[in-house]
Amino acid sequence: MINPALKDVLIDLGFEEAELTDTASIRQDLQLDSTETVDISLGLKRRLGINIKLESRQDITLAQISEKIAQAVDQSSSSDSNYVENTVSAKS
Repeated sequence: MINPALKDVLIDLGFEEAELTDTASIRQDLQLDSTETVDISLGLKRRLGINIKLESRQDITLAQISEKIAQAVDQSSSSDSNYVENTVSAKS
């Protein structure tokens, strides 16, 4: 399943929702160039506060990008939890 934030970013770039399938690859199917790839990364950073590095020569599917997003969100959440735990411990 495609991450909703990724779908929103791609729609903002002018893609039709029907084009956005799990198996669509960013280079071959959507024909994204390196500038558009950076736009995706920046859009995800603005929407979710995460950094997703998409290699300019790498052709990956939207499902694979969605998995990277899920991992980054999980990692970000655990980092936030550690920060809260450390802050609470320091105040005690």
